[in-house]
Amino acid sequence: MVVSGGDCYQLTAEQIAMIGEVLIDIPHVKRFRFATKGLVAAPSRILDDTDGWTHQIIRISQMARKKGKNVAIHTHFNHPNEITWVTRLAAQRLFENGVTVRNQTVLLKGVNDTVGTMSKLIRDLADLSFMPVSPSLPPLHFAQTRSQTNTNQIVLRLPG
Repeated sequence: MVVSGGDCYQLTAEQIAMIGEVLIDIPHVKRFRFATKGLVAAPSRILDDTDGWTHQIIRISQMARKKGKNVAIHTHFNHPNEITWVTRLAAQRLFENGVTVRNQTVLLKGVNDTVGTMSKLIRDLADLSFMPVSPSLPPLHFAQTRSQTNTNQIVLRLPG
């Protein structure tokens, strides 16, 4: 389940708490994610102790784990230059508090459509403990294969 329809960074701390608590209490909802580009655009918010948004994300994440459920933040870094020292500090705070962060990169012609750029982005995000989610990379950099179970697999080969 995705909490979106806009950027979740725009929600208040109270809204994050209410939405998270309701979703955690639904028995068949096992995982949900808050979609935001906030970590790219304003990572300093994660570091602001007076802003309850991060506190609620951490609290909801921990509450969900206690019930065997998974909550994540999904974000959208598209180029390694979007990762700053503030991003690194924000990522560390989330990581230390057990918040899962996933990144979905959009392939953009002339921005991140080279092996070198995409490789650096993926490695830099991995260093932040952000997990990649379904990146759309050009066929030139992938091999699509069929497994013995007849399902498609995408294999990314990074240099080095």
